[in-house]
Amino acid sequence: MRRLPQSTAYRITFKAFLASDRASAAIGKTIGVTLSKNGGAFGNPSAGATNATEIANGWYYVDLSTTDTNTPGDLVVRAPESTIDSA
Repeated sequence: MRRLPQSTAYRITFKAFLASDRASAAIGKTIGVTLSKNGGAFGNPSAGATNATEIANGWYYVDLSTTDTNTPGDLVVRAPESTIDSA
């Protein structure tokens, strides 16, 4: 678990794997991102509906604003897509 400074812009990076084998990189996917702040309901980041940006080879990132990180407590970033492993 990462500890983020409160109210600081931050780039989250993650690797996505195909659900079919849970090992192959998920390349070229459109992955929507939602946030849960301090145990609250999931919702869009402050910029509105946001998709992660692919770097390469199944690696993606999403930029969080100071508004996204302004609540003390846990911040969960969820990036579901029907063909990737969400576990």
